[in-house]
Amino acid sequence: MRGWIEMEGEASRVTLASECNSAAFKDLAAQPEPGYLFQPWLLRTVRSCGDGNLFYTQKGEHSFRFALHSQADSARVGEEHNSPLLNCVVEAKPSASALLPDKLSFGRITPDHVQIAVVKKAEDGQGIVVRLVETRKTPDKTPANVRLFKPIEKAIKTTVIEENDQDLARVGEGISVPIAPLGIETLRLFLSR
Repeated sequence: MRGWIEMEGEASRVTLASECNSAAFKDLAAQPEPGYLFQPWLLRTVRSCGDGNLFYTQKGEHSFRFALHSQADSARVGEEHNSPLLNCVVEAKPSASALLPDKLSFGRITPDHVQIAVVKKAEDGQGIVVRLVETRKTPDKTPANVRLFKPIEKAIKTTVIEENDQDLARVGEGISVPIAPLGIETLRLFLSR
């Protein structure tokens, strides 16, 4: 579970997003309820593996957030709920030597049912790694078009553990890579200096 669950019928869809990523799908009560069960674990007590009488408790104050949406893009709702935008105001004096414009998008990806899930420095320090996820289970592979805040000089499709697989051709200042239904693609990108 990636922070959300969806129930869909012929004419409706309901999404429950949660900050709680652990859930039980089987009712363990003495008299279990029939049918479907979705039970987020808000708090849990863990029993020690070494001593059957010893429990670890999670003491203190806990807060949880849930969101219920209908007819929404479940993957987007779940990701946005679990990764809210944090904003802050930084007062800075204008500088003639500033290298960035006042407004700049970090990255753009099309179509909208392909999402950037990870952006990080490559484990070996060679380039940055961008991981894409297709969220809509399209019938065929989707060409995902990626543009970042700087032109991409070189792009390599890699395995999930960042082993180089194949070079990708640039499309203008970005790249295009086919992604399978519900697929994950990992890219190693080198940006212009």
